[in-house]
This record gives sequence, C-alpha cells and structure tokens, in this order.
Amino acid sequence: MPYIIKSDDALGCIFIRWRGTFSSEEGAAQYREIAGYESFQKGAHLFHDTRLVDVDVPTSEVQKVAAAASPKVDPAIVRKVAILASSDFGFGMMRMLALMRERPGLVLDVFRDLGEAKAWLGLPADLGDPFEGMAWD
Repeated sequence: MPYIIKSDDALGCIFIRWRGTFSSEEGAAQYREIAGYESFQKGAHLFHDTRLVDVDVPTSEVQKVAAAASPKVDPAIVRKVAILASSDFGFGMMRMLALMRERPGLVLDVFRDLGEAKAWLGLPADLGDPFEGMAWD
C-alpha cells in the first residue's frame, strides 16, 4: 500500500495519499516517517486520502494497523486526523480504525465528502482537492 506525503506548513496540515491494499506494515512505516516532520512535531493536523485503497481485508489487519507503532503525540496539543474514504465499506473499515486509534491528543474522524473533511480540519474552502498533483513515482 504505497503512500505519498506532502506537508504544508502554511495550512498546518500533512496530507497522506494512499493506494493499493491496506497493510499494517505500510501503516507503521508512514507513522515513523511523519514523526520526523517538524510540522508534525508542532501539531500539524493529518489528512489521509484512502480513496484508492483496497480495504477488503480481514478485521484482524485493521487491528494490526491500529496497534502498529505510531508517533508519540503531546496530549496537550490537539491534533485532528481526517480520513477520506470513497465507499460505504471503506468508510466502515476506516471508522473502525479511527475508533481503535483515538487517544488523548488525537481526534480522528472519517469522511466521504472532501469538503466536509476540509471544513472539519479548518482548511480553506477554496483549496480544491489537496491530493491532486501528488503523483506516484
């Protein structure tokens, strides 16, 4: 499940675009990578685009992703994590993941609508699709 990361300091948000099959290994790798971003350490929100992810996996795989090592967060800094899904099934799987991952300092929500996710994160309405232009190598 490859991913692309783009950090936008001006917006205070890190954008993560995913594709392929849902996997705990890639989930953990992504968390290790963003932990090194200065914007993450300062409290940037996270916006995951999972519209190109095959989430037709066993619940046990979702549990593995939820249990995977994630960056330590300062519970005094409230960081929002928005997850954008494209189908009812994907929404349900990502919602299950969000419920398993939430903890002090992290507030997660799952969306089907890009505009609603952007508004929840406090991103400008005229931003368009922030994941456009994030090209795969």
